[in-house]
Amino acid sequence: MTSHSATLAAGVAAFKQGNYDDAIALLEQTIAATPPPECEQVQGWLVRAYLKVGNTAAAHALCQTLARSDRPAIQAWAQATLVQFPAEVTTPQQADPAPHNPAQASSPGPLSPTEAEALFSAGMTALRKRHYADAIQHLETFLAGTDEGYANYAWARTSLAKAYKGNGQTEAAIALARELANSDRESTRAWATDFLKTLASPPPDSAPTMPQDTDHPEHAEHSQAPAPFPTTYRSLTSSPRDRRPTATPAPTRPASKDLTPLILSGLAHGSISLFASLLLFILFPNSVLATVLGLLRLLVPIAIFLTTRDLLVKENAREATNYSITCILLIGAIALFGWIVVFALATILIAMWPLFLLLALPLVAYLLALAAWPVAATILCLRNGGQVARYPNWLVWHAV
Repeated sequence: MTSHSATLAAGVAAFKQGNYDDAIALLEQTIAATPPPECEQVQGWLVRAYLKVGNTAAAHALCQTLARSDRPAIQAWAQATLVQFPAEVTTPQQADPAPHNPAQASSPGPLSPTEAEALFSAGMTALRKRHYADAIQHLETFLAGTDEGYANYAWARTSLAKAYKGNGQTEAAIALARELANSDRESTRAWATDFLKTLASPPPDSAPTMPQDTDHPEHAEHSQAPAPFPTTYRSLTSSPRDRRPTATPAPTRPASKDLTPLILSGLAHGSISLFASLLLFILFPNSVLATVLGLLRLLVPIAIFLTTRDLLVKENAREATNYSITCILLIGAIALFGWIVVFALATILIAMWPLFLLLALPLVAYLLALAAWPVAATILCLRNGGQVARYPNWLVWHAV
């Protein structure tokens, strides 16, 4: 355990609690004890803290330093933040640290969807490769520029806790896990509780490493098998790029991979796909029974969503649940008003067939997409176990 890791965790906690002056003091102390490039993650927090207290000049100067970083993700965040500053801050004669427009400079601007997706993807890739320092940098930058409304926000926070643990920043991991334990989501609280247990009594061979070693994955948890990770995203950290010989033979590692999230995610989408419909009609030639079971299968993702504690499975089940709700509403609408639509289309076909084509073709295209999307989502989940299959807003109503 390093003293500056503890100071960093305390500084971040102070920032999140709104104690910005304390956060600045702790973060400045951490920067003095942290060598580059690891100090860049601390500098990012310090920029935000400076902006919160109105010290725009200091925030601007530090942000210019980050804009010269060797890491593309850091450069992108710093450059996106620099454009938020008032023009007066960039001139030498501006000595007043108070921002010209407090509302404009109170916090860094949010990331664009493209920037957010790039940072999240880079963070998860670094985590899979056990490049924990890079993962921390990318995920912290992602979380600083997004909020809970972003689809992968909760996933990024749990992944950041794992990156802290792998990087030897145990106190930071504990602080974040305790915060997650107070989440409004039951699945997140359960994950945090299990994760805290792994931090309470780590095995002797997984002692934290010094931060200057975190750019080398072989120095971080190099002899720890995947079993201590409680989360079902275990596959993200189970295959290091470089690995020294340990007591756990390498060939036995694939056997420890938990396929339950992959199977449940595939089941959530597969149960509402054409695969399930065809299977029901083949197994049950009785059309009435097949119809009843075909309606009941729409409840499968809803049941998975309400019962699972795994974040990845819950996100996939949430998407499939929205699809089920959309289908149920469409079935109800067709049952009530289908004859009216058919009569209207028949009338238009007789009177004005070009208008019929104009109305019917988009409807046919929508129904084809509605039928094919769960099939593609099922294949995506089964081939890429750590991915969430999304349904576009134009296709389904995201009620959940």
